[in-house]
Amino acid sequence: RLFLGLSGAVAGSLALGMLMGCLTPVEAFFFPPLSLLAKIPPTAALAVFFVLVGTGENMYVTMIAFGVLPTLTMTVYLAVKEFPEELQYKAYTLGASHLEVIWTIMFRHVLPKLIDAVRLVIGPAMVYLIAAEMVVGDVGFGYRIRLQSKLLNMSVVYPYLAFLAAFGFAADYGLRLLQRKLCPWYEGRRD
Repeated sequence: RLFLGLSGAVAGSLALGMLMGCLTPVEAFFFPPLSLLAKIPPTAALAVFFVLVGTGENMYVTMIAFGVLPTLTMTVYLAVKEFPEELQYKAYTLGASHLEVIWTIMFRHVLPKLIDAVRLVIGPAMVYLIAAEMVVGDVGFGYRIRLQSKLLNMSVVYPYLAFLAAFGFAADYGLRLLQRKLCPWYEGRRD
């Protein structure tokens, strides 16, 4: 559920953020609603998710994607806006097409920042998933934590929390390794 929601949010934010950064009409159309959606906590909109997508697997994935998509999209959009114009002009001078500039140069500028943003939204994504599982789930960590908390069985709750923390740390570490492998030029610039 977590990986599906994050994957959908990353794919959607990459496409939408790049379009917003490159095309002014797309920016003008999507910027206001995304700014508004970024301020709505998905946990407060649980009832809306129930109505729109039901209480099955789609609800969990949609809630995670909805929760992190605005933040990731704005990260991609801002990274495109920070793209150095001189690199763009050099690429055009060397004969690159618009698509080549976007895919081979601009995408490489955006990718490490997108990976950093995904690292930052892993925690909120887990919160959205656990909150949804606590309310409507019959399986999952949120469901188990809710049951054990009602019984005041903290000897079961604490290991679950420790496992979630270890998972978050491992995911963060894995994304840092992926960033180093895919974007070796970024490591030197960040120091």
